[in-house]
Amino acid sequence: MDIGFPPSPPAPELRKHSRLGMASFIISIVAALIICIDIVLAFGNGSGFSVSSSYAWVDTALTCASAVAAVVGLVLGIIAVNRKNTKKVFGILGLVFNALIVLGICALIRINIMSITGTS
Repeated sequence: MDIGFPPSPPAPELRKHSRLGMASFIISIVAALIICIDIVLAFGNGSGFSVSSSYAWVDTALTCASAVAAVVGLVLGIIAVNRKNTKKVFGILGLVFNALIVLGICALIRINIMSITGTS
């Protein structure tokens, strides 16, 4: 027997967070931590912001590792933002943070090149 109540609407489809977006965000945090370790090693020798020749390879390796991680995170962030039916918060955060890290590394490389060549 029909009581006269309208049928209940279908349950809304819940969108999940994008796993690629979460990976991009986590990679940005890891890349930022690598840069922090690099800066601590650079300032830790007590002579200002200069890396001694014995630690130059460590500085180079850490900078390259953070750059590669940030580029991978940037690509994952772009893919996550363009996926359908997923939340985009982590993808956007990862995209922005990784882009800032890549720009910061480019700026550090430019400063290093200018300091080596003596130009301004």
